Amino acid sequence: MEITKNNEPIDIISLRRKHNSCEHGKISVDISENEIVCDLCGERINPIWWLSQWANKEGMYKTRLNELKQCIAETEDEEKVKNRCKCEHCGKMTKINKRGY
Repeated sequence: MEITKNNEPIDIISLRRKHNSCEHGKISVDISENEIVCDLCGERINPIWWLSQWANKEGMYKTRLNELKQCIAETEDEEKVKNRCKCEHCGKMTKINKRGY
């Protein structure tokens, strides 16, 4: 089926941007051209775009790191509770010695 306008064929040019799966993780800075060039795929990259992508990733890493630190702290607190038992003699909670001496 041919696309027409006023019964005349229309040439269609695809304007889709080439999808590049490269994450541009290794770059070189071309100071003379004020550009960044990806060392992996060779694509010339807008420096502002690359910096914004890098900042977003760094923000995600920082958020994830804080979540993991919180999880570690909670796990350590739970471990402290589980490492105690009630003394049969005095009835107080006492730390369990796991070293065997």
